[in-house]
Amino acid sequence: MEYWKKAAIIGALGYWSDIMDMVGGMAVGGIIAVEWNISPVLMGFAMTLSRAIFLPLHGILSGPLTDLFGRKKLFVIGNFIAGLVYVGLAMATNFWQWVAIGIIGGWMSFLTQTANIFIIEELPAERRGTLFGLTKVISAFGAINATFSLPLFVGLGLPWRTTLWYIGFFDFLVAILGLLFLRESTVWMQRRELIKQGKLKETKLPLKQALSNPEIRKRFILMSWFMAIFNFSRLPDWFSSYYMGTTLHFGPSVLGYVLGAASIVGIAAPPFAGKLSDVIGRVKSAILMTILCVITPFLWYSTDIIVGTGETLMVITYFLITYLIWRFFFIAIYELQMLWQPEVYPTSVRATLSSFNYLAVSAVDIPLPTISGLAALILGPITYPALGTIGLLSIIPLIPLHRLMETKGKPLTAIE
Repeated sequence: MEYWKKAAIIGALGYWSDIMDMVGGMAVGGIIAVEWNISPVLMGFAMTLSRAIFLPLHGILSGPLTDLFGRKKLFVIGNFIAGLVYVGLAMATNFWQWVAIGIIGGWMSFLTQTANIFIIEELPAERRGTLFGLTKVISAFGAINATFSLPLFVGLGLPWRTTLWYIGFFDFLVAILGLLFLRESTVWMQRRELIKQGKLKETKLPLKQALSNPEIRKRFILMSWFMAIFNFSRLPDWFSSYYMGTTLHFGPSVLGYVLGAASIVGIAAPPFAGKLSDVIGRVKSAILMTILCVITPFLWYSTDIIVGTGETLMVITYFLITYLIWRFFFIAIYELQMLWQPEVYPTSVRATLSSFNYLAVSAVDIPLPTISGLAALILGPITYPALGTIGLLSIIPLIPLHRLMETKGKPLTAIE
């Protein structure tokens, strides 16, 4: 088997566990909001507090560590610590314990995704989008695994915390597989060898040198802008399980089945995004899917206004159809960003600049949950998609500067 195929499989399992972490945590979030009587303001404040800590940690440390010590080491360490986090969440006895442990989990989730750029570095350039999309299909099964585990365990009479133990197990499994079967990224190893042989000069401040290049600096600024402003479009996702649990009054089983159905629909989203970006380009794909991600949340966030609340057939059917339409494009743009972001940077600082983008993201990401939670307390859940329309501003600079940011078919080399 060609090594890039093996790397893609293990990396895909890493995405599998990352998505389980994300989706499982969100699903359980709606349950703890009800069980611990958490208001939207407190939930929003907790999100703000956790992001205020783990996003700067990620932005400053994750990328430089990954570029310095290698993709494999950080991938293995990050997944192992994520497993410990879910053991801790399963044992949390109050909301603030949950928040404190979740801060570490948030950082590890971003760290492992940064380290996972070895997949992008190994895939053939001419089919990178398509192959990356197929790789991410495996991660969609991770989302299905996490979401259906919740109603399954509840149906078996087991507590909802069982889902957290289950997620932690997969994090440990991925760490072990990475340790045993992965090698370091080919271009990263080639670069280290060229430096060792004296054929390539290693600078003490590679980030400073990279950003002194006008083209790289412009790419960094544009990507930071896109990611930061697009975060407004993520608001509907952040509060989706909260909306289902507290406004629509969906119980754990229905909530789990809804998220499970969304995960099934999401299987088609990564290949769609990858193939589309290989055909029309990364930038045009990002513009199209951003527009769709902003428009469609209005449909499902108005369920309580249009058809009412409760676990009735009408409410569940309307919500599910509109939610799944949005979910498809939301997953597609999320997967596209994970492919496109590291492609725009040189190998020497690929992980560093990718994580530094999140310092710009944190400027929006940190206060946004609290602000939106306060607004929703006054205006209702429709606040989330309304604020999400600000995300359209993310694509405006991409229109005139699309050639600078286009990476379709771009080779990733050791000498960058």
